[in-house]
Amino acid sequence: MEKDNPIVFLAILGKDNEPKFLKNYSSSTDLETELKIMAFSCLDFFVDKTMISRVPNSSSEKIETYLGKISLLFTVEGQLGFYGYLTNTNHKYILVKLEDKIEGGHSSDSYIKEFFKKIQKIYIGFNLNPFMIQDNGNLDENDKANKEFFEEQLEKKINDTVSYYQQFLSGHSDA
Repeated sequence: MEKDNPIVFLAILGKDNEPKFLKNYSSSTDLETELKIMAFSCLDFFVDKTMISRVPNSSSEKIETYLGKISLLFTVEGQLGFYGYLTNTNHKYILVKLEDKIEGGHSSDSYIKEFFKKIQKIYIGFNLNPFMIQDNGNLDENDKANKEFFEEQLEKKINDTVSYYQQFLSGHSDA
């Protein structure tokens, strides 16, 4: 695993937990399957969060969508932290990052929350693009090419944002 890159894995899951975007940013391809399994195992925390938000509440407090570090239980060998973000449309964002870059983990929360918001904005823009063709199972060749083009653009924008935060978090180990 590459020590210089704090962001190791990013997952965007749809409202029915279907994978929308899964990307391994570590140099280890052996770790990819394990990261996917661990990311999907984090879904229980999202279910708990949505159940809590459905309970009638006398106060009109806004429920925070940023879940923070999901649990130490999901830290692999004490090195990786799993962070969660839940949208109001029930899309789930899961970030896996090295925990030894910023001591204690709490000081990086504001950076991670900002990261999730930027990734969400990119993903929303992608889905709201009127020229993006949604796959209904019977796309012709032009539609498939169009869809692939937009998916490549989405991946490029997400990768650019991840690269920025890789540099930013690497350079701020004392934040």
